[in-house]
Amino acid sequence: MARRLVGRLPAHTLPVVATTAATALIAALGTSLVPSGAASAEQSVEDASVSALSELPPRVVAAPAATPQRASRGAARTPPRATKLVWRSVAVGPAFRGEASWYGPGFQGRTTANGERYDMYAMTAAHKTLPFGTRLKVCRGERCVVVRINDRGPYAGGRVLDLSKAAAQQLGYSGTAWVSATPVRQKQVRVPA
Repeated sequence: MARRLVGRLPAHTLPVVATTAATALIAALGTSLVPSGAASAEQSVEDASVSALSELPPRVVAAPAATPQRASRGAARTPPRATKLVWRSVAVGPAFRGEASWYGPGFQGRTTANGERYDMYAMTAAHKTLPFGTRLKVCRGERCVVVRINDRGPYAGGRVLDLSKAAAQQLGYSGTAWVSATPVRQKQVRVPA
């Protein structure tokens, strides 16, 4: 009877069923199975339970899965910071310094050296040798602007740039001023969010 029950029950209940079945079998037969040297009937029941269990097929118990432990690498790691992409002007050439002037009202609407119409309210500049379309970061003290080269000049002696009226106003001068200029381009960079 115990063998029929064993085949139908889950593996984790086998020891309990076998012990219960062996105890019930011995109790039904009485003390006739008690060995001659046994001290009591209770001890013979325990011995019979052990022998009944030894006849059952061994139960395979899977060891609990070990959780992998990461090797410590010093301090605890901090989660990555959230970042965002922004456009920034980055230097792409050598900086130069010199005197700059501005031009405007007499040239408004006239054709520039690269073929477009001059707009004194746009952020543009004239340079003698830089390629058209080059962007310059022009600084005077703490103030800076980014202008695009679209014309040739200046033709007055000793000056390095001719800025549009809007660019000169942003830098806070009228007439001429000492400036530094650096060729730049726009580049996407990651910054903390």
